[in-house]
Amino acid sequence: MNTMTISRLLDRLEETINNGKKQMFSNMRLVDANACLIMLQQIRNQLPTELAEATLILRDCDNIKADANKEAQAIVEEAKQEAMRLVAESEIMKDAQMQASELVNNAGVIKRQDSIEFSEENWDSVLNVNLKTVFFLTQAAARQFIKQK
Repeated sequence: MNTMTISRLLDRLEETINNGKKQMFSNMRLVDANACLIMLQQIRNQLPTELAEATLILRDCDNIKADANKEAQAIVEEAKQEAMRLVAESEIMKDAQMQASELVNNAGVIKRQDSIEFSEENWDSVLNVNLKTVFFLTQAAARQFIKQK
């Protein structure tokens, strides 16, 4: 038997019917019943083959979808891990900023002496540590934080 596709067999059957002799005053046609029955049998014989092929294609499609889902889940998991790493880095940065802030805010010196006896050298030392050092330390920390953003 010639193995034609179902589609070609159906086309041949349709052609046979359309080429059949038209009966007057009706929509009926005279066709070779034996030829039509043979084509129908060939279609029936082809159905299991084509259904099996279609089933294989659907199975392949399902496998492709499953693989794509696994890959998508792996990408999502990797993205979650990266997000957690970035959050952890952010938390470390916040902790470092807080510690730097505490150091700056707590930096200072005090000279215990009556103001009448307080020397200019002591006064300059207090101002340098309590004002100037805090300002420039804050400035340096700010520059570093801006670089890290």
